[in-house]
Formats: sequence, C-alpha cells, structure tokens
Amino acid sequence: MIESTWRRPVAGPLTVRIGDRWMPANCIVVPAGTDALVGQVVMEQLDLVADCATQTTGPVTSRCGVTISTIRLSNSPARRKWRF
Repeated sequence: MIESTWRRPVAGPLTVRIGDRWMPANCIVVPAGTDALVGQVVMEQLDLVADCATQTTGPVTSRCGVTISTIRLSNSPARRKWRF
C-alpha cells in the first residue's frame, strides 16, 4: 500500500454562509479550478442536512421532528436529552 501526504496551506478565518446561517472557518487552499467542498463539520455547525433527492440543504428541524441522534449528558443532574 502506498501512502502519500499532501501538504496544503490553510487560509482564514473566512465566513461560510449557507442561506441565512453563517460561521467563521478556515479553509484549505487548493489549485485553481478545483471544486469547493463543504464538509460534515461545517454542516453540523450550521445545523444543516443535505437532501439528496432535491440536491438542497435545509435545517435539521425541517425533518418533521424526527430524532437523528440523541446525546445524553451524563454529568447533568437532569440528564437532559439533546435532539439533532
């Protein structure tokens, strides 16, 4: 198996804006003409999900109240549930 390492410069901070949501982020500088990709971390930070059927993005809350994942906070006396 051949392993390779690609070293690319990082630029930022810049503002990533999708719809009415935004966040500061850094980006990896790639050669001109390369498509820009938005990763899962950015989508989660903006609370967005991809809808493959319509090729659009939308807020997680637009999924009709369906729980995508539940996180239990064990250090919380009330043991609150967070819905994503």
